[in-house]
Amino acid sequence: MAVKAIAPGKLILSGEHAVVHGMPALAMAINRYSETVVTPQKNGKVIFNAANLRTHDSLTLQALRHLKHRLQRNYENFLQGRLAIREVLKKPIELTQFAITHLLESLQEKYYDGFQINTQSTIPIGCGLGSSSATILSVLYAFGSYLNLNWKPQNYYQQALAIENLQHGRSSGLDLNVSQQGGMLWFENNQYQSKNMPNIKWYIVNSGQPLSSTGECVSHTYKKLSKHPGLLKDFAAVTIALSHAIEANNFSEIKTAIKINHQLLCEINVVPRKIKTFIEALEKNQAAAKICGAGTLVGQKAGVVLIISKQDPTAVCEQFGYSCMHIQGESHGMRIL
Repeated sequence: MAVKAIAPGKLILSGEHAVVHGMPALAMAINRYSETVVTPQKNGKVIFNAANLRTHDSLTLQALRHLKHRLQRNYENFLQGRLAIREVLKKPIELTQFAITHLLESLQEKYYDGFQINTQSTIPIGCGLGSSSATILSVLYAFGSYLNLNWKPQNYYQQALAIENLQHGRSSGLDLNVSQQGGMLWFENNQYQSKNMPNIKWYIVNSGQPLSSTGECVSHTYKKLSKHPGLLKDFAAVTIALSHAIEANNFSEIKTAIKINHQLLCEINVVPRKIKTFIEALEKNQAAAKICGAGTLVGQKAGVVLIISKQDPTAVCEQFGYSCMHIQGESHGMRIL
């Protein structure tokens, strides 16, 4: 019997990078989703169909176990400084394959039947919208339901956190919590608190997939922020200010907080020159904007840029060759359909 699960993507409104150091972050789920369908497979093999990756793989359960152990060794080498984080996974589909095997081995039971994992997503990959987290959760939740596991959300979260580390190096858990819970969350020191969704219009543009991976940016900024505690305090202060402004539905203060957050991201060198120029043009048109993911260390693409504006910013976006999209918050998290 087929089982389908979805999990939403996310936007970090404030606190990216600093959240890894225990500082607060504010993020919300959005109406973009990762979807996984699990169906039985008669020949005993595990079939992976990833529509967005244009990937079709067929492996035995033994081959999956070998893959999992290889990826675990790679991750240990990363932790010991012998391997870059982008070298842990050889291809994107391995994250899904690791997730399936990690769940099966945690059950400590022999499993012999084959099955098929079909994934597709409306979340752009590698652009700061939490694609990997949503994919991991939709895969785990669909497969867990397929196996009739009576797991609590915390069981899925712990599994997903260990898996996401292979992609990002040291996951803060923020993306996972938002995708799992839905809505808007205040996140600090691995604890989250639900907040009311902001009643304003959000726009996004996708500036393109960064040349630097999220893991590489996180590793770079982790070292930088560790040496500059003052910057960490500034990130915390602007996140608090933005949260208060959203609660008061004060558009002017929300815009100010977004601007300050952008300036802080520039200080840690993850915003390329083209994006800085683009945001300057938006600010001249009474808007505010910031990148929403890890940013980039090289190149001019930095993933998704979040914009708040009372006027439609499409004209400014088109001047820079970007398509502008309206985005909405999603109040529901991962779920079975």
